[in-house]
Amino acid sequence: MKPQFLSLLARCCFIAGIALQGSHACRFRRPKYPSKPVQPVQPECDCYVVSGPEPGYFQNYQFWDFRAVSFDQKLANEESGLLPARADQGDDAIGGSADGFKGKTILLSETPFAEDWKIQKWKRNPSDLAPVHMVHSNDNVFIARNPSPGRDNPNSTYLVLRTTRFENFTSTAEIESRLQNVFRASIRVHFKILSDDEPSSILPSERGNVLTATSQRNIRPSSNQAVPKASSPPGGVCAGIFTYHSSKCESDIEILTSDPHSRVHYANQPDYDPVTDTMIPGASTIMDVPVPWTSWATHRLDWTQTTSRWFVDEQLQDTKTYRVPEKPSMVVLNLWSDGGSWSGDMVHGTSVHMAIEWIELAYNVSTQKDHIPDDRQTLPPKHAGRGSIFHAVGLRRDGQEESPAENSSVAKGKMCRNPCKIDGLGKRGGPRGAAFKS
Repeated sequence: MKPQFLSLLARCCFIAGIALQGSHACRFRRPKYPSKPVQPVQPECDCYVVSGPEPGYFQNYQFWDFRAVSFDQKLANEESGLLPARADQGDDAIGGSADGFKGKTILLSETPFAEDWKIQKWKRNPSDLAPVHMVHSNDNVFIARNPSPGRDNPNSTYLVLRTTRFENFTSTAEIESRLQNVFRASIRVHFKILSDDEPSSILPSERGNVLTATSQRNIRPSSNQAVPKASSPPGGVCAGIFTYHSSKCESDIEILTSDPHSRVHYANQPDYDPVTDTMIPGASTIMDVPVPWTSWATHRLDWTQTTSRWFVDEQLQDTKTYRVPEKPSMVVLNLWSDGGSWSGDMVHGTSVHMAIEWIELAYNVSTQKDHIPDDRQTLPPKHAGRGSIFHAVGLRRDGQEESPAENSSVAKGKMCRNPCKIDGLGKRGGPRGAAFKS
């Protein structure tokens, strides 16, 4: 068998969850996969189309499937099956533990998914508007066993983003796509925010972790102990799915765990004028969606040339033409809390978990080299304006910038002779699920 074929087979095995037998079973770290997006599996697909008012002909397609990850004994936590909740602050290892995940956990950074997704580790210092120190940690992004698997897949897994409130800071999670020249896309994420007891969270402790002298001084007995477990996730956390080029070129799906479970926030940024202290008309929407975010659902953002559209389980929820992004962007997923009036604050010792079964991306790319500013950790936090309407600080409305060149056959006027649809196909099963002509 040719080496090239073995390499392709190994990648398909891991991402699509195909279990191989014998000596060719999938293992982490081998082989190393390129960070560039894979080409469509079926060569007859010239482009990909989506459901909704605009088919949105996209030239590229990616599907990241976290539902059937095979656990490697050497990479899993063999002692307890629990992945400690930690926040890396310089040389300090400040940690606790998060209970409830049955079986082992694996850091996303230890899997081939890390070739496409970069786990963030930056910090944001406290301020008047965001009083809690926020630290993104590699340990808050991991693969875990699904404690409530379905009959058809008793060994199912999912990706978890976790945020934990410590006494002096919040340990948070964020991943960014390594692909940073996405220019128009249809983004779908199948996820839910786990209830407080699936898995249940326990008060951060020192069990199983080595704490430096400095970190021990920083961890003090909490004056605001954890409340009894409830079915709802703890409040005070924001979950985000968005495209990002800059604070003025961003399209958002955001969920606040303090909100009712069916409430979702959609926006194109900026959505606020700080001079007049008013929301910009048409920039944001607060929507009560048909499926609560505590249940599994597919949340979707379509970014086309003139319009942003948001869907839940293929049902259109909102449409905007204001400030549709006009710059090459990356895709970001995060779960965070900074104690400000947008996210709110968490009860000390509690955790919130965002479980993700898969991420799907149909997209075009730009040939223009336009660097994404590395300034998100220094940007002002969100806060409440008049009437407790939330928005980003310090953003002014301005004109649309010149649109970059789009590297798409359709954008260049070429015919897409064999479009393939990615909606209405039933159960998602990876890239091959898209290879049906529309």
